[in-house]
Amino acid sequence: MILRAGGGSSTSVSAEQSSFLLSGPVTFAPYYVPERISIDKERKLDKSDNFCGGQDVIDTGSKNRVIHISGKLRANEVGAFNGSLNKNEPFDVVTPAWSGQVRIEAGELEGPIGYDPINKMQLYSYSLDIVSTGIDEGGGQVPKFGIISG
Repeated sequence: MILRAGGGSSTSVSAEQSSFLLSGPVTFAPYYVPERISIDKERKLDKSDNFCGGQDVIDTGSKNRVIHISGKLRANEVGAFNGSLNKNEPFDVVTPAWSGQVRIEAGELEGPIGYDPINKMQLYSYSLDIVSTGIDEGGGQVPKFGIISG
C-alpha cells in the first residue's frame, strides 16, 4: 500500500505496519507510525433502582467516538499537519481499529524535538484530538473475528 506523506513524497508502508491516514481537504499521513492511537466510545445509560433491590438499566444512546493520535513527524510534514488544523471541514480517518468521517477538535505541535539522521530532517512531536461526525458510528459491519451479541 502507498500512502502519500504529508510533505508530498510517497512512502511505502508494509501491510504489517500500523499507521493512520487523515484525508480530506488536506492529506496528513506521517511517515512514522503513531506512538499512540486511543479511541473512546461512551454509552449513555439510565440506571435506576427497582423494587427488588436491583437496578434497571436502560440504554439511551451513545456519544460519538473520540480519537487521540500522537507521535513524531518530519519537518516536511509540518505544513500538512498545520493545514489540516486550519480546515473547517470533515476528514476521513483510517486507523487499524476504526475508520470513518471525523472533524478535528484540537491539535498540538511541539519542536523541533530531535533530528532524524536517516532522513536528514528535524523531528517534531504532534497530537490530534478528533471526533467522529456520527455518520460512521453504527457502521453495521460484522467483524472478521469475534462475537457479536445484540
